[in-house]
Amino acid sequence: MTEDLSIVAPCFLHREDLWHPLQETTLSGPLGQQIHIAIHEQTLSFYAEGSLRRWTCRTADEETQTYYALIQGDLIAPLNGTSPPIHGFIVI
Repeated sequence: MTEDLSIVAPCFLHREDLWHPLQETTLSGPLGQQIHIAIHEQTLSFYAEGSLRRWTCRTADEETQTYYALIQGDLIAPLNGTSPPIHGFIVI
């Protein structure tokens, strides 16, 4: 039996249509390089009390870096690819 990949749901992290822009800016780095930062957010159907935020940072001569965090009010839980930050995030 072969696996039918057509029924696999797309990952919500990679669907650009789900992300809403919050802020974009360009900063000067410590060595004079320009750092472009874009912040996007999306609500999650399974997490109504908070949101998921994405930061992308890019310089002209380096690869783009992407960071994710769960946000609820003033609480921020940076995601690092493992589940402890998610399980440790207490919903108030």
